[in-house]
Amino acid sequence: MSRSYKHTPVYKGDKDRFAKKLANRRIRRRTKRNPYDSLAGKSNHYRKENESWDICDYRHWGEPIWREESRLNLRDYPNLWQNIIGENKKMHYVVSDIHNDYQKFCELLKVIKLSKEDKLFILGDLFDRSDYNPNPVDLYFKVMELGDNCSMIRGNHDEWLAAYIFKFYQIPEWKRRKTEPYQYNTFRCLTRRLVPVDVQNLAKKILTWPLQLSVQVNNEKYLLAHAMTSKPECTENKYYYLMGNEMNAEYLHNGIEGYISICGHRNTANHKIWKNEKGNLIMCDCGCGFRNGKLGCLCLETKEEFYI
Repeated sequence: MSRSYKHTPVYKGDKDRFAKKLANRRIRRRTKRNPYDSLAGKSNHYRKENESWDICDYRHWGEPIWREESRLNLRDYPNLWQNIIGENKKMHYVVSDIHNDYQKFCELLKVIKLSKEDKLFILGDLFDRSDYNPNPVDLYFKVMELGDNCSMIRGNHDEWLAAYIFKFYQIPEWKRRKTEPYQYNTFRCLTRRLVPVDVQNLAKKILTWPLQLSVQVNNEKYLLAHAMTSKPECTENKYYYLMGNEMNAEYLHNGIEGYISICGHRNTANHKIWKNEKGNLIMCDCGCGFRNGKLGCLCLETKEEFYI
């Protein structure tokens, strides 16, 4: 039975013609207190907070619906991204800048035959850019399915996506159509297949991804970051790790003394993994996301390179 016969929702307290206005005022105040509140900033959500009847023909925000992915609610996943260093893994692989290319990522997993005893590091830019068959949802769930066998590092595109998601859902729903669209197709792909609460939880997850990791393999010390690395005892601005800085030429030549740095972010020539003359800096963004680009991967134990 529909509730439409009740034209005015029950507002416990005042029952005059201003009840709806007062109820909506409470919702706006909730927005100021907590912008990520599930009721905050949503039109008609005064009903969800104030009505008193038991009949409910609305769906709670974030409740799994017909989309298959919603059964895998992102809030139910543990934090998989911080348990990194000191693990006794059989093989360690590094890949970067996948850029929404789910198909190439799945092919890579088959080629390297990633097992439960192996570890895969993704050096950021999981999202954005790809303009041919982008599939960020399946890519993200595939990464999550790997669990402790995969560790993410935040890239600049991941950071931009998370920032846009937070900004978008802070805007009242009736104003969102006038919001400037995200410059890449990732946000549109996400909202077509995920409920809003899962999109926001994905953004929160992105911000838990570290900017740099250190790992030791066969007595060799590695620093892993998206654009540039720094000595572990030095803490740089986050955009240093996400975008690099003006000392780029010197960094490419000298790297970080005492470590082997592995980064992505910059497309390499001929879509091949690049190393500096000293051998202590490796760049592995091989152009995945572009039609002629490749997805490059490096095994830290054997130094074998893989290309998809």
